[in-house]
Amino acid sequence: MACHRGDDKLFFRLLITIISSSGVYFTASAFAQVPSGAQANDKFWPVRNHQKLADAKSMARAGKPLNFDIPLEKASPPGVKSRSLINSDVKVLFEQGYQARQQGHYKEAIEKLEKASALSPDNPDILRELGLSFMGLGELDKAEPIFRQLLEMVPDDIEAKTGLVKIDYAHNNLEEAKHYTEEILALKPDNEEVKSLQTEILNAIVFQKKLEHTTRASSVIRSPSINDLKSINLHFGNKDYDKVEKNAGSDNLPDTISENLTSNYFLRLSAAIRSNVPDRSVAGDLAKRGFIFLTMGKVEEAQADFEKALGLAPTLSLAQLGKAAILYWQGDFFAAKEMVDHVIAIEPENSIARDFKFRIDAAIKFSQTEDKIKNENLSGEPLSDVSDNEQKTVGQLYEIGSNERKAQHFDLAKQHFEAALALEPDNADILVQLGLTLLALGDLDAAKENFSRALMIAPDYIDANLGLARIAYWKGELDKAKALCEMALSQSPDNEELTSLLKDIERAIASKNKIAKHGGTGNSSNGTGKDNPQLVESNHLAQQAAQIVASGKNFAHAEALYRQALSLTPQNVDLLIKLGNVLSFQKKFAEADKIFDLALEISPDALEASLGKVNVALWQNDYALARHRIDALLLRHPENEEVALSDASLYMAEHQYKRAITVYNRILEKNSKNLQAWLGMGDAKRGLLRDREAVNDYDQARIIAPDNRETLERIQRPIRKRWRLDIDSTYSELTAPYKNWREGGVALSYQLSEATILTGRLGLSNRFNMDDQQFELAIAHQFRPAVWGYLAGVVTPDADFLARYILRAGGSSNIGRLGKVGMLGATLDTKSEWYDNGVVKTITPGLRQTFFKDRMTIFAQWINVFDQKNKHSGGYLLRAETNPVDRFHFNIGYSSTLESSGDVLIPTKTIFGNIAFDITEDLTIGANLSKEQRTNAYNRLVYGLNLTRRF
Repeated sequence: MACHRGDDKLFFRLLITIISSSGVYFTASAFAQVPSGAQANDKFWPVRNHQKLADAKSMARAGKPLNFDIPLEKASPPGVKSRSLINSDVKVLFEQGYQARQQGHYKEAIEKLEKASALSPDNPDILRELGLSFMGLGELDKAEPIFRQLLEMVPDDIEAKTGLVKIDYAHNNLEEAKHYTEEILALKPDNEEVKSLQTEILNAIVFQKKLEHTTRASSVIRSPSINDLKSINLHFGNKDYDKVEKNAGSDNLPDTISENLTSNYFLRLSAAIRSNVPDRSVAGDLAKRGFIFLTMGKVEEAQADFEKALGLAPTLSLAQLGKAAILYWQGDFFAAKEMVDHVIAIEPENSIARDFKFRIDAAIKFSQTEDKIKNENLSGEPLSDVSDNEQKTVGQLYEIGSNERKAQHFDLAKQHFEAALALEPDNADILVQLGLTLLALGDLDAAKENFSRALMIAPDYIDANLGLARIAYWKGELDKAKALCEMALSQSPDNEELTSLLKDIERAIASKNKIAKHGGTGNSSNGTGKDNPQLVESNHLAQQAAQIVASGKNFAHAEALYRQALSLTPQNVDLLIKLGNVLSFQKKFAEADKIFDLALEISPDALEASLGKVNVALWQNDYALARHRIDALLLRHPENEEVALSDASLYMAEHQYKRAITVYNRILEKNSKNLQAWLGMGDAKRGLLRDREAVNDYDQARIIAPDNRETLERIQRPIRKRWRLDIDSTYSELTAPYKNWREGGVALSYQLSEATILTGRLGLSNRFNMDDQQFELAIAHQFRPAVWGYLAGVVTPDADFLARYILRAGGSSNIGRLGKVGMLGATLDTKSEWYDNGVVKTITPGLRQTFFKDRMTIFAQWINVFDQKNKHSGGYLLRAETNPVDRFHFNIGYSSTLESSGDVLIPTKTIFGNIAFDITEDLTIGANLSKEQRTNAYNRLVYGLNLTRRF
């Protein structure tokens, strides 16, 4: 059967089904941050302080354990076989089996769970996990009796019934499968997975009836009969390729049938794989069978078919996409992306691969938690909160550390693994994971110590031996590295990573011996090309390092390879520049600066080295030094595009967006195809809040590079709302004999730029049978990522009871983390009120402290009042803000201070609170309540309502 593009689309639909069923969900999050130095009753702030945190969880398809509360610290890391157990405690066995299944190690899971089941044969949770593990391995016949036994114990067990649905569906017992879906949906109507299965089963029943009718009614169709196809299917699913017999006419299925094949029914209707057809045709059939195995959960069989297909046809895109689907399913998004990129490089018009690439890019974007990075840039706090590590179990710390390491947040991964190790210092798994993290950070000595400790606990730990071998290889200790590799391979001969490393080591040893034979000294002057073994080896090492850098992984490995290459050709300026860049990527800025200087000593005109020094200053936020260096380059290279792009990048970092736009325009006038200039232009316009204009620039970039991930991400950014309307109203009940008050106001805010907000407010107040109107104008500005300031002026024309003029000023800034609690910040508010008989001044410094990953903030303020005679009186305010769940925001507080009333300061104690609810992203309603008690004066109970609309 030839592999046509139409078939590819059919299988790509199958691929998307496989991906969707893996339980990876994506969600978006919004974030808003504003100055928090304002008083609780300040109305001019254009954006209320709140956050919406994204919560995206990868749920195991079949659920999680019910009755066991078992830590995760004993779980083996991905790719590592579990060591033999000394302790056969059923809970530990269950936990290990559960973790192995979650990681896709089904055979290991079955081994552990069968031991647990022998100790506790009537435990439904163990049976459930065992059945799911057999399902994952594709052993449907073994899973079926386990699920049926489980249903005898727990008749309404949804996961057991779901498993039987899939088994009956795979065995073509469609009516039985349909029956189980009805039972499940009666118990849980919102089960989306079963709804989808039920739809597919019902379609399959209808399709089968149509097919049988078509086969009986039409003698023109030259396709095999139903029974023939079922017979073929027995061989089609068989691993023995040569047993499949050719079936005449199997390539001639009618179009109406071919176009409506679902994943399971293609399994029954696919043509036989034949051994007497061209290799590429055979490879296409193998790739298709691989997708079928994936739908059955037989990942290992699918992988084998894809590998065999690529062996016959190395450029077969369908097989490459199949391997990428497995990697995607397993969460290795970067490896999947690399494989899909390879397909696109060969077939740029392949829309299937491009669509899949977009999905992978979205997964990578989510895994890197871009929303948290933005939060870090604004608040100065790290991606992952490690403040509550003391409250986490070893298993939780291990899991968080593993996720951070996979997302390449190595500093955070290190912190979590170290915290886990403090709780359980003899855990070999944690030691190895910490060692791998330290390798990525370039701390080879610390990594070596952790691997060595792990081997003292578990001498056969493969990843620990692999880590030590890699360190020895990077340090040039080739004989030692080879011995470690060979020892590890004797325990795990099929380990591809060890095999690949051993080949690199042996090649390096051979090259070293060849260099020694030729009397090489490490200089590159002994010849060129094939006559110079040093140069050949250096180029090979540099090529390896470049591939690692391109993948965005393991810069420490790339650094080691570049250093090895430089030891062979120490005067190679290109290698020095690449080493400097890799050091910069690892934030080793001082060392990178020295490497760039060394390159410039050898070649003073090496522009990339000079640009590297600009980046070193820029990435350390030393804008003055970066400006000095870029200005020097502009004098020497006034027309160079790379220099101009660096100049614009510096303006962007300094928030000088208009200047950046000028530079980008200059670049585009000379080269309208410069992708980075179009992207930079759009970013600069977004900095000026010209979002719609920015989209036009991003569209220009997409014309140049339609599949560029950075461009697609920017185009998807929402158009931000620049206007905000706030309406508030309060009603005050006063103690007799005073009449009640009515007050309210309307505020309109406009965001002038990314860092500046202008607000105007009209306030109306009715007190003591008199009316006052207030007109207020305020401006708030963000000076640095965590530093805000504001200035506001108020005028009251009549001033019957309010101050005639009011001037407010203040701001807020982060100080730093207070231990493991959260971010400590400082606030300052000042106010001057002009009455007919003098001026009352208020100075209020304060502190704020965040808790629970910024879900709660506590404020403490010291209120200092100076009356018309400059007499000082003190007071304080305590306030707590929290949003325990998304969309809801609570505020409660207490203050004790002096309130000015004409020329009198009245002691006032206030309890206040409010609640707000975000109806949508752009509409918020709120209510507040406060109670004021005054000494020798009236008391007041205040009710308030407010509404906020963004547009």
